[in-house]
Amino acid sequence: MLDREPFLKAIFANPADDLPRLVFADYLEEHGDGEWAELIRLECDLASYPMRIPREEMTHEMMQRLMERKDRAETLQYEIFCSKAHDKLIEAGALIEEPPTRDVRCRGFREFPAIDVRIDQLGETEFIRKQACASNPEWYGAESLRIYGGRLTPIQLIEVLNNTVAEHVTELDLSGEVIETPAILNDIETNQGIPVFDMETRPVVNLAVVEALAQSREARRLVTLNLENNDLDNDAARALIRSPNLLRLKRLSLFKGNRFRATVWQQLTEKYDGVLDPSSDEAGA
Repeated sequence: MLDREPFLKAIFANPADDLPRLVFADYLEEHGDGEWAELIRLECDLASYPMRIPREEMTHEMMQRLMERKDRAETLQYEIFCSKAHDKLIEAGALIEEPPTRDVRCRGFREFPAIDVRIDQLGETEFIRKQACASNPEWYGAESLRIYGGRLTPIQLIEVLNNTVAEHVTELDLSGEVIETPAILNDIETNQGIPVFDMETRPVVNLAVVEALAQSREARRLVTLNLENNDLDNDAARALIRSPNLLRLKRLSLFKGNRFRATVWQQLTEKYDGVLDPSSDEAGA
């Protein structure tokens, strides 16, 4: 399945160019995936209609064929990706007023690509590449990456950031989880147990992971970083302050679910002025 990778990398290296998609469609058809090939060709063709055929030159028959092709594309999207059709069928005249507007990255692929991976899955050799080629080809164009469900190691983090699938990622979510855990509180007066719920934080990263991220050259492409709910302390904050790589950050979510003292927090706000999440404003209080 990894033989698809060169095609997918070429497609998302220049999403506005349809040629790599059409070459991939030929490959898919030759390897028994004709429906996906048809979807790619249809969506590339539909996207080019407004440029190729001016509205005033459209005949009723041409508009009808266009609507039929759009209907077929929607059906294929549903059948191939098991998702809802993204556009509603509309009157033929209105179709010209509102031509297809899907993101150029999504012609022939799912909408809103994002990599979402559990930490236990990272133990499988080449899991991300295999999963992307087999089931989630849109990952090759993903700008967002979320890693969750356990404790991440520095090696795992660097391997993911260096993975060829994640080379377009600029948004990284390493936030921990906060879950409700049932407990019993004993009522002294009645000597009966009262069911209550405690909130438990399950971190994803620790100091070593934050330090590895802060020193990684791959961090230079990040524009958003979420490290909430990881029970991090001042040492993690200092690692971020010392980092020479987090230069493009526009949003840093850090305060919630971590422990920082006012002095260090003040240093953070000076280093990442205008970047820290607005919910962090109370931290220095």
